[in-house]
Amino acid sequence: MKDTFFNKWVIILSLGTFLSTSLFADKLVVNASNLQIRSNPSIKAKVLGKLQKEDIVTELEKQEDIVKISGRTSNWVKIKTNSGLIGWVFGAYLKPYEYKGRNYFSFSDARDCCYKICQKNCTGAECDCGEGCEGGGYDAIIPYGWTPTKEELQNLKTYYGPDYDPKSFKQSPIPEQCR
Repeated sequence: MKDTFFNKWVIILSLGTFLSTSLFADKLVVNASNLQIRSNPSIKAKVLGKLQKEDIVTELEKQEDIVKISGRTSNWVKIKTNSGLIGWVFGAYLKPYEYKGRNYFSFSDARDCCYKICQKNCTGAECDCGEGCEGGGYDAIIPYGWTPTKEELQNLKTYYGPDYDPKSFKQSPIPEQCR
């Protein structure tokens, strides 16, 4: 009897892991209104269509090169829409599927926010926004509204040590200057 009960739980857990990793691993959610789908990874490329906030897309490919567009830093992502349209969108306007219906502010968004505020308040030669926004690691970014993914929360455990509890993470509000 125990073997049967145990086997059922193993099957249920395995199925749950398969569904969460297979069905949603490459799914992303649009985090902007009227996000333009382009024929190539460039703001000069032909617009093929538009996506709306909370639309779900499938990631097909991600460019390695990181670029800055309109003050946001990310890479271009090749996507496929539910209707079958394939094209490129700027990755700063996508969020992980796990944040569907919830607010999300990526690590690069928080880092860009840190720079924006630092440069606005920066005076004199001793001001070093790079050291303040990047040299401090995760601790430097947390106050700027960063919403870590499950994977990033696990990275915090590696960063802070084995005693760190990812459930203890408290998200800071996104500063007004960066909304």
